[in-house]
Amino acid sequence: MAFLAMPDSKLSAKPKKKKSVKLRQTPEQIRAEERELVRLSRSITTLKKDIAKAEKTEKKLSTKLNLYRRKGDELRTSIALLERTIDRTADSIHTTQLTIAEIEKRLGTMQQEYAKLSQEMYKQSVITSGNQGDQVRNTKYMQELTVSANQLAGALARLHDSLSGKKMNLTTFLTVQDRNKVLQQQRHEDLESTIQKNESTLEQVRENKQEMVRQLKEKNEGAKKVQAMIDNLIAKARKAEQQAARHHADKGREHERAQPNNKKVSTERIVAGHDTPREEKNERRASRTDDETPTSGKQGFHKRSLPWPVAGKTIVQPFGAYTNSATNTRMINPGIGIKATRGTAVETVGDGVVSLVHWLPGYGSLVIVDHRNGFRTVYANLSTVLVT
Repeated sequence: MAFLAMPDSKLSAKPKKKKSVKLRQTPEQIRAEERELVRLSRSITTLKKDIAKAEKTEKKLSTKLNLYRRKGDELRTSIALLERTIDRTADSIHTTQLTIAEIEKRLGTMQQEYAKLSQEMYKQSVITSGNQGDQVRNTKYMQELTVSANQLAGALARLHDSLSGKKMNLTTFLTVQDRNKVLQQQRHEDLESTIQKNESTLEQVRENKQEMVRQLKEKNEGAKKVQAMIDNLIAKARKAEQQAARHHADKGREHERAQPNNKKVSTERIVAGHDTPREEKNERRASRTDDETPTSGKQGFHKRSLPWPVAGKTIVQPFGAYTNSATNTRMINPGIGIKATRGTAVETVGDGVVSLVHWLPGYGSLVIVDHRNGFRTVYANLSTVLVT
């Protein structure tokens, strides 16, 4: 079955040869609807698989996002700890620097006092140069003072060196912690960027899944409607068969009454569709209209022989599988989409009988034409249907 889609166009079921077509409910129509139901079922199966795949992707992305968020929390905790360590180290360096400055100040003061005392002792020795005892006492005092001053200066110098070393170590440690903090912050920024990308992807996956669920619901509704049409057509066909059987039985009884000497024909066998009298068969064959006579062979339906149903010849959607750009999913196009402006007249591609005029979700108004040569064509997305 060919499928031709023209958005918002008018369909004139008038073939190129201007031969009129009549609406008939035939077994071919039932088979056409059954094939449509099979196509919808396959599309539904594909959508279910795509939805299951989307759910799997959604679960995987959610798990990954939770892992990234935990890592982000760990990085934030690590950065906060580094900041506290850096602050304490900076405080220690500042305290050490103050202590070193105090020691340097004490050393300077002690040196000044020692120099001043030395000058005083020198002046005193000059004054008491005639007194040998005073000079000995002054010399001994200066020696003891010098030893004490040197000891104190040495202690202060060692403390100064120790604090200077501690300051250097703290400064090095601070530099390392600052570098670690920068690295951790960069990792955190990269992780936040990754989280945002994954959140965007997850949101898109969820939107696509919702769209596929909507399409699935629509196609399920379409499948139910097609199944209801099939059931209705089958019921009508059975009713028509029963009416035809009763008609044949009535004609058989009339024939028996008209020719009482002839051999009777079982009405039960007529109802069952067997052993129809030759005259009756010939009568039905002769009474068949031209429109009901099947076209022999597949006339006009060979490669590149079909006329275009509309004036434009631009195919916007080819036949077969394609990727839906909105949902990023694989879909199946059962026909071809032909570009046409709203109100463009659409004609059937050959002689035939209109099997169905209906509306379906996703297809809009559609018409199925049985060409009575083994082919049927479908015209969908029509704004108006005019069958002649």
